[in-house]
Amino acid sequence: MDIRIWRFYLFYGFNYFTSLGVAFYLSNVKCLEKLYNPDNPSKWYTNRYGRGCGIFLKLKGKRGWIYPYIRIEIGITREYRNTSLWEWNDKLIVSLIGIYLGIKTKIGGIK
Repeated sequence: MDIRIWRFYLFYGFNYFTSLGVAFYLSNVKCLEKLYNPDNPSKWYTNRYGRGCGIFLKLKGKRGWIYPYIRIEIGITREYRNTSLWEWNDKLIVSLIGIYLGIKTKIGGIK
């Protein structure tokens, strides 16, 4: 199974240290489907395309030329089409929940 998720962000910064926003997701899940027929077993790859949205909160700090940050994000994508040979009643749902930590640096430049 191969999962690819593209994220697009819109956010509003309340001040330099805090921002709140909305994330839009596009997902593509490539999975192997098997037809369990004893006479003629077959399998093929199927792409499942999904779209969804979520929210996030980003907090930044400042320590000299180092800028640590933390982003808390929650979202969901739901399948809207697939390349399967038959139509499924159940749709694939991908949940996105995470806490991301990072460090940005600023070296050089004019203050």
